Amino acid sequence: KLSAIGVLMLTRPAQAIGAAEQATPSNAAVDAGANPYRKLQALDAQLLRVAYRLTTANVPFCNVVQGHVGIALHTAPQYPPKGRAVFGFAQPVQVLAIAPGSPAAQSDVQLDDGIIGIDGAMMAGALGDPKRRGGEQYSSVVDLMQRRIDIAFVEDRPAFWHMWRGGQMLTVPLTPVASCRARWQIMAGNADHAGSDGLTVTISVDIANMAMEAGGDDGLAAVAAHELAHIMLE
Repeated sequence: KLSAIGVLMLTRPAQAIGAAEQATPSNAAVDAGANPYRKLQALDAQLLRVAYRLTTANVPFCNVVQGHVGIALHTAPQYPPKGRAVFGFAQPVQVLAIAPGSPAAQSDVQLDDGIIGIDGAMMAGALGDPKRRGGEQYSSVVDLMQRRIDIAFVEDRPAFWHMWRGGQMLTVPLTPVASCRARWQIMAGNADHAGSDGLTVTISVDIANMAMEAGGDDGLAAVAAHELAHIMLE
């Protein structure tokens, strides 16, 4: 997965695409039925919930601040046919999770809404060449959306999200809030890993579930905060 944005975005890394069938956590930290893709979605939602609180609460200590609306997105090209069938994808970019208390949670945004564009910038253009890997296409979507969110944030106004739901388009205004600059991703597959490259925090399924088993959101927050500190302290 490749996480992301002020829209705190999470995505599926190229290596995770094929691994999703094996990435079925056996513990009770994630309860989303038997489907491995839904289990990953539930874990993404847990990370989004924790990361949104950490990045918005610690703004006074961050050197780089960005806008955030509390949405995690994913794209159809990140998944094989099985995954695309699970999530539907009436549009190639879709809402994966929503952070409680965020601008998105207080608006009309719903899970599985398709994202057509934001402030007039269309997602189809951001996806670009369909021959590129899903992770690369997702990164271009994240970069485009973060730029639009940051413009709205600096101008202290809503960003207008053009969404697709039930065969109809609707426009939802979302006013970004300040957050520390960071991207987040859950890494599918079997690995004991948590790390940061200075921008993106990567936490494996195994580590995330172990943290959730040990202390729920607080346990996951301890791991996430440690990695966020690397970004904040540069």
